[in-house]
Amino acid sequence: MNATAGALILPRRLAIALLAEAQKAAGSPVSGVITARDGVPVAVIPGQAQPGEVWARYRSGAAEPDAAPGRQLLISIDLKGVLQLRCWEGTVERDLRII
Repeated sequence: MNATAGALILPRRLAIALLAEAQKAAGSPVSGVITARDGVPVAVIPGQAQPGEVWARYRSGAAEPDAAPGRQLLISIDLKGVLQLRCWEGTVERDLRII
């Protein structure tokens, strides 16, 4: 991870919303956007809608980011049900902290 760029902060309630989205999909891929207000993530919006400022796009079922511009979160759930999030800006992986 790129420590020089500083950690991105994701509020715990949004991480829980992402976990719930991934769990209810029961193994099917999920995708959507995390919207922001003044650069701070505020909501998880499933699907392809892009209301307001986009903080990041998220999706499951992929090990690497795609070529789309902007920030991407890749979601996976391990066998014990633990949510795993990895974040990229372009091709650079970023440190993501949940608080």
